[in-house]
Amino acid sequence: MAAMIPAAASVVGTVLSAKGNVDAGNAAARRGKAEQKLAEYQAAQLEQNAGQEIASGQRDAEAQLLQSRLLQSRALAVAAASGGGALDPNVLKIIGGIAGEGQQAADTTRYNAKESARGMRDQASATRYSGYQAAEAGRIAKKTGRAQAITTMLSGASSFKNAWDTFKGAA
Repeated sequence: MAAMIPAAASVVGTVLSAKGNVDAGNAAARRGKAEQKLAEYQAAQLEQNAGQEIASGQRDAEAQLLQSRLLQSRALAVAAASGGGALDPNVLKIIGGIAGEGQQAADTTRYNAKESARGMRDQASATRYSGYQAAEAGRIAKKTGRAQAITTMLSGASSFKNAWDTFKGAA
């Protein structure tokens, strides 16, 4: 009967080891899902920030165009006050230059905002993919844990059979 104690301990150890494998796999799957949820939240924030970046760029561009129009108006007023004509080629050239610079500044601001937003959207996509990968790794770990549990149980059954055969042969 004393010879059965190691065999019984082996069975208990096998069952506990198999349960540990399953539990570890389940924990990895839960961790992967949690990482995916976090990544999705971060990606949504990045996309929201991208939209706000575009809106901010539009507002800044409109402000630059307004400044340009005000500067053009001031240039025209100064030219008229100095006795120069509003249709003087030099005055028109100056006002045209101011308008062109204002438009270029506004276009550059819009472009920079769009590029910044594109970068945020790209980062959101990468973050989502990272979350998907974490969840996938968790699913794989869960399957691996179950496979390891089955392997552990089969190995334990083999050890138990050998111990049983030894016990029967001794009896």
